Amino acid sequence: MPATKQQSLHGWGHFPVRDCQTWRPEKRRDLAGILREAPTVIARGMGRAYGDAALQPLGVISTERLNHFMEFDTTPATD
Repeated sequence: MPATKQQSLHGWGHFPVRDCQTWRPEKRRDLAGILREAPTVIARGMGRAYGDAALQPLGVISTERLNHFMEFDTTPATD
């Protein structure tokens, strides 16, 4: 499991600012370990929300490094 870091986070509007325990996983297995160990977490992208959508003091998972496809199924969906 990747190391956790205490970090001040905010959205695009710079209000509110919260001190949050954060993880920045690089691989799917790291993400799985965080989800097993952390009590309550929320995923955070680039932090460009205007409000406080991804500010969870007990746990924020930064998804910045999880930014590529592992696979893509080009088969058309059928109903």
